[in-house]
Amino acid sequence: MKKLLSALSALTLMTSTVTTVVACGNKKEDNSDNNDNQNEESLKNSMLQGAEFMSKVIIAARHENLNFNVNELLSSLITPEATLMRMPQSYEYEGKNININGALSNYKKLLAPTIATLDQDHYAGTFASYIMGMYDDDFYKTIINGERSFNDTMNQDGDVGFNKADKNALGYLAGLNKDLSLASSDSRRSLAWGIQDTGALTNYLLKQGFDGGNPGDTRARWGGLIGNPGSGADVNKGGTNGGGYAFYNSLMAIGSSAYNIPVKDKTVKTKLANLDPKITYTAGGTSAAASKINDISFNEMGATIAKSGQSNNVNGGIALFASMAENLSTTASGALTTAEFTNYLLPVLITDIGADGFLQSLSFTLLTNIWKSFNEISKTTDESLVNLFGIEAINEMEKLDAAPVPNSSTSNESVKRDQIGYDVLYKWAPKDQENPGTNAQIIVDLVNKLAEKYANADSTQIEELNTKLFYGYDGAISNQYKNFIDDKGNVFAPGIGMGLENWNNLIKSDEGLGGINLLQLGQGAYEMALDENLQKQVEKVHTEFGGREMAFRNLTSSEKQKFLQLLGYNGSGFEKDSYLGRTYSGFTDESVIGQKQFAMLFKSMKNVVNSGMKDVHEKAFQYIYDDQYWTTSESKVIGTSNLDLNGSLEFTLKYTGIGDKSSNASSQHAKVVVPENFNPYQTILKNQTKLLPEASQPREGALSKIDTSRKSGVVLGVEQNVVKTDDDLIKYDGVGLLNNYDKVDFEYKVKWENISNDQSNPYWVITGIDCFNNGQQFYNIY
Repeated sequence: MKKLLSALSALTLMTSTVTTVVACGNKKEDNSDNNDNQNEESLKNSMLQGAEFMSKVIIAARHENLNFNVNELLSSLITPEATLMRMPQSYEYEGKNININGALSNYKKLLAPTIATLDQDHYAGTFASYIMGMYDDDFYKTIINGERSFNDTMNQDGDVGFNKADKNALGYLAGLNKDLSLASSDSRRSLAWGIQDTGALTNYLLKQGFDGGNPGDTRARWGGLIGNPGSGADVNKGGTNGGGYAFYNSLMAIGSSAYNIPVKDKTVKTKLANLDPKITYTAGGTSAAASKINDISFNEMGATIAKSGQSNNVNGGIALFASMAENLSTTASGALTTAEFTNYLLPVLITDIGADGFLQSLSFTLLTNIWKSFNEISKTTDESLVNLFGIEAINEMEKLDAAPVPNSSTSNESVKRDQIGYDVLYKWAPKDQENPGTNAQIIVDLVNKLAEKYANADSTQIEELNTKLFYGYDGAISNQYKNFIDDKGNVFAPGIGMGLENWNNLIKSDEGLGGINLLQLGQGAYEMALDENLQKQVEKVHTEFGGREMAFRNLTSSEKQKFLQLLGYNGSGFEKDSYLGRTYSGFTDESVIGQKQFAMLFKSMKNVVNSGMKDVHEKAFQYIYDDQYWTTSESKVIGTSNLDLNGSLEFTLKYTGIGDKSSNASSQHAKVVVPENFNPYQTILKNQTKLLPEASQPREGALSKIDTSRKSGVVLGVEQNVVKTDDDLIKYDGVGLLNNYDKVDFEYKVKWENISNDQSNPYWVITGIDCFNNGQQFYNIY
């Protein structure tokens, strides 16, 4: 495989900035430096892949297509921990591997490297406005500048921004702040449909006065405790942008948000009753059945998609590892994925984000459980086990300090950050504090002795060793990995383990050497802990970033490049004996002992994810993810890399999946004018100032900061007489019932641009989507 330049290297290696237009898939005619051209072309293809993927997600949500409100799915992809809706990024369907991590990572790592910082384990959702450039460039400066927020909502006193230590927004008065301005460009302003004008009956309900959820909403709850918010957003603990159309699909399906601190006991039914007592509403319930409004059934597709994000939330954490493992490479995005994956399994930076820290602690136990196994074996009274290892080895085990315990329960609060990380393996325990690496050396020697025993054993003896050490839940080593094996109920969630049969098959692989091979791969981490050159590399990272506790996702684009550089990435590959070079080899090189079993481990742990995703894949996700329903043409990149200021991407997407035939949106040929004072969040002011209890209403500090002349809570198409009746609105919106879907054929011309003015920190947004049905353009009604 050709070695590829990183995004940063692609820029710095240029002797001058040259703006070019390159058709996707065509090589530039430049024989003077063909390798650089291939590297540049690969980077551009990765950029296009990321942009195309996010465009497909948004386009698929439109009324004429799958007809669900897009914000909730965006949250499950961009802020899964904050919303507890981690959509699995890798699963199998009928033998076909579905992996969106590569394309999603290309978007997040190359086109919008700061957008992942929205996910701080508080309650921030992801609105379409964060990806679609409907606002002017100033709107995006907060996220570009590292504030981990957008200023689109307020709290009751008018403070803006979320993910802060205090004075956080709580979803009030969305889009009404005087400081917010839509883009001056008509093509960008015309994207204002993205927040509210997707999903079944959104415009019909808006005309009835219903503008979505209440300020402070989390997404609605789908039964049980696992995967549901344990509390609501607090003004002094991260806050939220929740409310309005953030969680429309689940809200309309279930009928109320899971938690809401500022607005209590306000359901969809009570809000509608306050608007008009004649409106009738019945929630679809936890089965993801259709809800009813005025006896009209709707939102079955939206409910199905929203439910899948919640029911697969914890499973998605494991699928995340599997999807990342399948996308490790030396490309610009692949190198960052390798660094992120490594930082879970053998962490250099210890995350300070709760849910992320729990995943990091779980993955690190794959290594610390080797240590813990020897701790437990040293206490054995089983004479046969003593004979297996030999009294000398048992004596060595007794010299080990107690193993680190990365977490003590299933809660985020149980994570022990001081017992996670590469440096913990050689300098955390008491003996290591006196003589660094004491415990690691003992562990390396013990694994070597056990490997030697396997090497000298015949097949019968290997089977006896495996029975004693690795088979089942009660093996002397496997009993420390019960939580990774059990597929009935364990620390992750009921049914997330790889399963006993799969585990035993892993142990039997390579003629019975699978278990010892996996142990030897883990041993490699302890060998790395003894390598003084690697210790120095890690220490340089800690010096660079002011310590060891920092979330990898919160590093800026340039900081991530520095992280890569310090750990051995040279812009075209990993240095052989560097930190990342060693881990990349262990994860990907099939000649490395244990790599095969490592791959088997994560693949097997996807089994439950596979079954959990089957239904929603058949109903929805195949039409978003599978290339057979999308054709890309007329692709071009203007610029030399993802870092180019004012760079742009253009392409045409042809969609031939299924669409909601109850919607006539593709026949709406009259262009609706989007005025500059329009509010895409469609907040209806009186719903917050009059319908809410006085204690829950926005106060003067907030009301003094809004523009009351802003056109908000109005269907523009109705106001401009393009759509005339409620029945016309229903026909435009569609109802999103699964039996209404049939094959469609539409084209969408899409443009993305880098709106950042920071050359080391790009931020690309969609700046145009033109929709065509048989060559004739159609429009939204907003």
